[in-house]
Amino acid sequence: MFDRKEVIQDVMETVIENTDLDPGEVNKNISKVMATMEKANKQFEDMDEHVGQLLNASENLDQSGTQVAQAGVEMARASQALAESVNDLNETQQELSSDMEDLQDTLDRLETYMPEE
Repeated sequence: MFDRKEVIQDVMETVIENTDLDPGEVNKNISKVMATMEKANKQFEDMDEHVGQLLNASENLDQSGTQVAQAGVEMARASQALAESVNDLNETQQELSSDMEDLQDTLDRLETYMPEE
């Protein structure tokens, strides 16, 4: 029976002899390929990490957008309430002005009927 290991070794030796390949060159190129594959895997891991960061940032942005929208609604309500308060104050000032005019009229009439000294 043939020893599998020997057959493979014989085939490799024949290939190396026929192609003028240096066994060290083959190993060196295989090592380079493996190193490059490791580098590529690391870059894929980095990309996965960056995608995760983008997804987190996107989620945070969605939450922030919702918070900004809610704050905008609250500001609109507060602005409306402020406008109503300003209107109420204007009405109160007009009422106060009218009351002061009435008081002044009353004081003027009272002065007219008060004896001098």
